[in-house]
Amino acid sequence: MGLQTSRRDLLKAAAGVAALPALGGRAWAGERAAAPFRHPGLLHTQADFDRIAAAVRAGAQPYKAGWDKLVANGRSRSTWKPRPLATVVRGGDGQNYPQLYNDVHAAYQNALRWRVSGDRAHADTASAILNAWSATLRTITGNADRFLAAGIYGYQFANAAELMRGCPGFEAERFRTMLRTVFHPLNESFLTRHNGACITNYWANWDLCAIASIMAIGVFCDDRAMFDRAVDYVRNGKGNGSIMNAIPFLHPGGLAQWQESGRDQGHTMMGVGLLGTIAEFAATVERILAAALKPNKKVETHAQEALPLDRNDEMAAA
Repeated sequence: MGLQTSRRDLLKAAAGVAALPALGGRAWAGERAAAPFRHPGLLHTQADFDRIAAAVRAGAQPYKAGWDKLVANGRSRSTWKPRPLATVVRGGDGQNYPQLYNDVHAAYQNALRWRVSGDRAHADTASAILNAWSATLRTITGNADRFLAAGIYGYQFANAAELMRGCPGFEAERFRTMLRTVFHPLNESFLTRHNGACITNYWANWDLCAIASIMAIGVFCDDRAMFDRAVDYVRNGKGNGSIMNAIPFLHPGGLAQWQESGRDQGHTMMGVGLLGTIAEFAATVERILAAALKPNKKVETHAQEALPLDRNDEMAAA
């Protein structure tokens, strides 16, 4: 959407799960078993939508300006028509994955407009997009980049579906089946086998998009075990997506260095963004983590170099 990201937003995002290893496993287990997932969860709660809707109606800034940018985006229009595929290819010959991510974005943006404005036309469009894909998609393939597709679009799709939970006309069970049978197996395969490579061969972004997808699918499917496996990998995993490997260097004064610092801003900020997304999932779903998710300075150097940051429609990783 071409939104600009503030330093505050970046710091809040990166703070995320940095504190997860410090949480006692026994206390975590006891708290998480006490209550089911809250819905809607993941990136947005009902309280968020109530607050945003009131601010937009009042014309309060910066809410109204952000809303206007959403409304101006072509993917947020209720006239959007889905173009589902039976096989999505990312990497190698015959790539067609832009059809998927454009429809994912359109579903999410229409779902946002419905949640904030109450306009049923946007609910119908979001449902139609999600239903079309769950009725059609059977496979994600390509070279190693297929794991990126399953991770990035898996968590984005699950977020859109979470916003449509309970909406008449949305085929939720069929969508859950698609997430479980098409996206989730690739996510789990990557975290356990890393495409047949050494566990540290792929940089943090690869693990993190798989983790985000597993967490989001777990919440939408009300699968506690799935969600917990993803969180445990962030805390204790051996791959580069674990918190200790993604942020390997700590410095005095609350500063730290991201794994891909010095490579390029795109990959560095994508990693920070994914970890922030994971942290937001955890904070929204599990209030036990909320106190631990406090801003720090882990990405201040990157924020200084990158801002203003124009967020691309399609995230790339390598």
